[in-house]
Amino acid sequence: MASATLAPKRSPSLWHKWLGPCASLVCLVHCFSLPFVLLLMPGLLHVLPYQFLHDLELIFWVLAIELGIFTLVKASVPLAWQRVFVGMSLLAPIGTLFYLPTLTHLTFVGMALLQFALVFLVHARARAVEEAPLCCEGHEHA
Repeated sequence: MASATLAPKRSPSLWHKWLGPCASLVCLVHCFSLPFVLLLMPGLLHVLPYQFLHDLELIFWVLAIELGIFTLVKASVPLAWQRVFVGMSLLAPIGTLFYLPTLTHLTFVGMALLQFALVFLVHARARAVEEAPLCCEGHEHA
């Protein structure tokens, strides 16, 4: 019976290699377009009061932080960059509370861009390390 240590290491499938970056891209498109949809909402939906849409931004903010941190942790983004993401996200409620929708929407767009860039760079770096050639022992490649 063969031992588990002698079994060949399975490389992740193409689906698993690109699932994280593709999900980040979908998030980027969604988070980039959502502020513009929210800006048009009062004109499109006359039956909803503007205050409801204003409070809805706070719900989006909470969901964006939770989903963003979950994604950054799962992608193994360094803790310092996770803190930058959280620090940036604190601008959104300031814009909401002081009725500065542009600040809130730009914060959402910035959060999406930062998350996309960090996850993509971490995946690209991990993939480059996996594909590094192992030519010999005794020294390290730069």
